[in-house]
Amino acid sequence: MPANSTTVNPVTTWALILKKAPSAAKSRLSSVLSEAQRSILVEKLFQHVLATALDTEEIDHIAVISPEQLTLQKTTLWLQDRADNMNDCVNQGLSELYVQGASRVLVLPSDLPLLCSSDLAALVTAPAD
Repeated sequence: MPANSTTVNPVTTWALILKKAPSAAKSRLSSVLSEAQRSILVEKLFQHVLATALDTEEIDHIAVISPEQLTLQKTTLWLQDRADNMNDCVNQGLSELYVQGASRVLVLPSDLPLLCSSDLAALVTAPAD
């Protein structure tokens, strides 16, 4: 490569999935679901969002930010949530992913029961304004 040419880094797309601690999730359902039932619901919703992100070809890498240590596939990065609120959690996650080389990040809550890969692909490939 000639000395005066520039190298263009490819765009790297990450999905950042926000996962609350089970005890803090779905508290508004406490009048109809027990804490154990809410924990099961939260885990099933999270697993669905994670699987959908993993199945989306347009997403290069996945990170999950959560206050609890998670056992994830080797291809998924766990970030410890040290924030007091969701905005700070998102900012913490974005900062850590940009250090990892992320060009763009798709922030996803972990409770999207109707999410499908085509939704994520459309978001990733949508033109920037």
